Amino acid sequence: MRFLFFLVLVVGVALPTALGLPAVGVASAQSVVAVVNDLPITEQDLSLRVRMGIVASGLSDTPAVRADLQRRVLEQLIEERIQKETAQDLGITILPQQVNGALTEIARRNQLSAEAFTLQLESQGVPAQILRDSLEVQLLWNEVIRQRYVPEATVSESSVEEYLSRALNEENEPAYWLAEIFLPVVSPSDLPEARQAAERLRSSALSGEATFDDLARQFSSSVTASVGGEIGWVRESNLSPARHAALQGLFAGDITEPLRERNGLSLLLLRESRREEAKTIHLVRLAWTVNVEEEEINEALSKIHNCRAARNFAARQAEQEGTSPLSANLGAIRRADLSTNIQAAIRDATAGVPTLPARQQDGTTLAYVLCPPDKGSAEWQAAHNTLVNEQLNSIVRNALRRLRRVAQISIRETASE
Repeated sequence: MRFLFFLVLVVGVALPTALGLPAVGVASAQSVVAVVNDLPITEQDLSLRVRMGIVASGLSDTPAVRADLQRRVLEQLIEERIQKETAQDLGITILPQQVNGALTEIARRNQLSAEAFTLQLESQGVPAQILRDSLEVQLLWNEVIRQRYVPEATVSESSVEEYLSRALNEENEPAYWLAEIFLPVVSPSDLPEARQAAERLRSSALSGEATFDDLARQFSSSVTASVGGEIGWVRESNLSPARHAALQGLFAGDITEPLRERNGLSLLLLRESRREEAKTIHLVRLAWTVNVEEEEINEALSKIHNCRAARNFAARQAEQEGTSPLSANLGAIRRADLSTNIQAAIRDATAGVPTLPARQQDGTTLAYVLCPPDKGSAEWQAAHNTLVNEQLNSIVRNALRRLRRVAQISIRETASE
């Protein structure tokens, strides 16, 4: 039976999922495989955590699978020792009732009571205390991120507008619905083992032995781990060259080969692909009455370089025009509802740049500005969250790399099967 062991904490953005810290036990009576700042990781710790990973992901418990996962799980245990120490240094603590609540929530997601869940977990060879310790570290690290790193992930309104404007200007380009598994690579010497682990995860997902979502939740070090590796729709122009190249020729359900990226390896699952075309657009209409000279119109247009300026200009014009203003922020409009003339006027428009002014039969002059969604809209918020998560992902990865560099780590041996 496969269990869902992850816990999602909502703080406005997705947070990374730590996989936990098992009880160390009496280290002197066990073989020590690593030491992190004088804290030992024993062979039993490693074996139980590998077992927990296998149960959670649905992988077959074979010597080959365990061998492939051991180094990856050992790296997780080392990372979690560092995460727990970081929380302690910041004075962050987790109460037993918080761990109880997290355990109850995970049991509920598995459609079991907490008592029944822990009994079934132990029947699968994973002591319940292993999961409790795991949840404690996860809660601690999530709180570290909430307090220390989330405030650093700031995205300006102009950045969101630029992101959405770029999407408008690149309509009809390919877009990919993606999920990811990211495995960090600390040093070049770790690359072969990380690649082997990535290839094993890829094979398990493609064969149906385990789902990509479960593998991402259990083994990925990306902030998307807590949501099964889900990235969502990504336009081709927003992909790195390496990711773009890796996706060429793939079909829905395919998974890339392990992709070498900064700080590690990635597997990308292509869920679906499509051509992006916005059925709803956002328009600002700029209008001038009959008595306004062409020179004055051109001078006004020369000062409008973005949608914010266009909306402000339209608001000022509307105040002057009275009860039935022609200038207006039209907001979201279905393309199908636009007149033929307006569709023609904006066909080659660049987001944030006014179209050429056109004199109408009644003598008024109109220009349009194609804009991204307004702040506060669902589309704007989704874009904002995407950019914040990208930044937070980078901040957390870099922070963990710095913490690891200053930690005293000794890897003595790996457990044998």
